[in-house]
Amino acid sequence: MAVVKFYYRSKLETSTLKVRFSYIELEENCFVDGDSRIKVDQVYWRNYHRLKYIDSPIYREMKLEVSKKMRALKKFIIEEATKESRYTRNWLESVVKRFYEPKVKRDLFEEKIDTEDLKYWFDQYILDKGDNVSQSTVKKGRSVKKLIIRFEKAIDQSLLVKDIDVKFMLKFVEYCKAKGYAQNSTARDLVFIKTVCNYAKIFDVPVSSSLDLVKIKRERVKNIFLENFELEWIEELDYKDEILEHVKDWLLISCQTGQRVSDFMRFDKSMIRYQKNRTGVTKPLLEFSQIKTKKLMTIPLSSKVMSILDKRDGNFPKQLTPQKYNALIKQICKDAGINTRVEGSIKVKQKDGVWRNEKGIFYKWQLVCSHIGRRSFATNNYGIIPTVFLMNMTGHGSETMFLTYIGKGSNDIALQLSEYFD
Repeated sequence: MAVVKFYYRSKLETSTLKVRFSYIELEENCFVDGDSRIKVDQVYWRNYHRLKYIDSPIYREMKLEVSKKMRALKKFIIEEATKESRYTRNWLESVVKRFYEPKVKRDLFEEKIDTEDLKYWFDQYILDKGDNVSQSTVKKGRSVKKLIIRFEKAIDQSLLVKDIDVKFMLKFVEYCKAKGYAQNSTARDLVFIKTVCNYAKIFDVPVSSSLDLVKIKRERVKNIFLENFELEWIEELDYKDEILEHVKDWLLISCQTGQRVSDFMRFDKSMIRYQKNRTGVTKPLLEFSQIKTKKLMTIPLSSKVMSILDKRDGNFPKQLTPQKYNALIKQICKDAGINTRVEGSIKVKQKDGVWRNEKGIFYKWQLVCSHIGRRSFATNNYGIIPTVFLMNMTGHGSETMFLTYIGKGSNDIALQLSEYFD
């Protein structure tokens, strides 16, 4: 009798489950292991997956999703096992691969595996990554591929993977600059192009010997954030317009929680649980899964956030689309008098569907966007709350990433360190 089980074997906070296929051969118990491609959070798997009832709505939803994926893969493996008489690790891995790659896609892969066409490998990279790639990465891949197609048309050449070298970089950067793309945007596009080329290299597709040199320096961007006194100005606003009052409160909540708009705009009171801290005081905690990173988050809610919820009987403000929120927070900041002149860039419409960043000196409220709450939280609390705790709130994977995000360099760190010396 064949049995399929799943295990978590990684020390990482988030990883893919291992799948084990157990069977009996010559009256002996045998098994083979492989990667299931089902990505889960370690805390969830260790503490919640086997529970029959889960209080947390986030973990309940996660169990439904993970269990569904496990059942589907388990059924497929059992069905495929009936067609074989000998089971190996290679067999199990091939079964898992067939499960995630429908026949039409597998045939396409087998037919074009030898192609060196750069555009093809954008699609193949996203396809093979499957559930392990975020929607933002899929969107980025499509965007860069379209940019490559426009660039090919401009130079009258169909690019191969091996064409991505220093000469390509110089022409590509010149083209992007002429089209009004920001230097940092071009730098990120080059990183993605190199990622695709390195993926193609795994399949013995030739790449340029100078591929590693394809990179440009990123410009240091002045980070715009709302200072604490500006947040006090916003708090003092009292709107009769219900929508503007909701937007104002969301802005304040974002500056207290440090989350992306894709995450905080989903906040719901069912995500809140209460737990005693080490001093015995009961505190509200919010549990959710980040859209971009899939990381399971548990963050404390400040008294300021709770006072906002108290206005609505414990409920969060009305949810809005990111586009509407982005437009209205500029109005909020303008009404609050946040009108100092600062250096920055704003999107300017070139033609229908085409927008470009334009550098200049603008009123600060003009530069406000949905990300300002996350940056304000991290910047205002740096040096006050230990960095490791701030990183836990924002979800940054390393201190280097976090410090770059808030624009802190070695000089800032040295000044902070000087406070510990006489």
